[in-house]
Amino acid sequence: GMGYELYPNMPNPFGSTTSISFFAPERGDVMIGVYDMLGNLVKELTNDHYDTGMYMLEFSSENIAAGTYFVRMHAKGFSVTNTMNIVK
Repeated sequence: GMGYELYPNMPNPFGSTTSISFFAPERGDVMIGVYDMLGNLVKELTNDHYDTGMYMLEFSSENIAAGTYFVRMHAKGFSVTNTMNIVK
């Protein structure tokens, strides 16, 4: 069956806003954060309980410098990291 999935943000690179989608195969807690190259949490996108399904989060780069960042998802021992680029 399907497991947890974190899809690449669209668009990427992006200037102001981007969409980050994920799939939860079962009920449970999901934490998704944006981190800088040094591993510092820049923005917590969600840290909540989700039912099974597909979800989409909006991320705004307002007040965040241009550069390369990591989108990291944690859920029930599952962890995945994607790269995203902010251009201004």
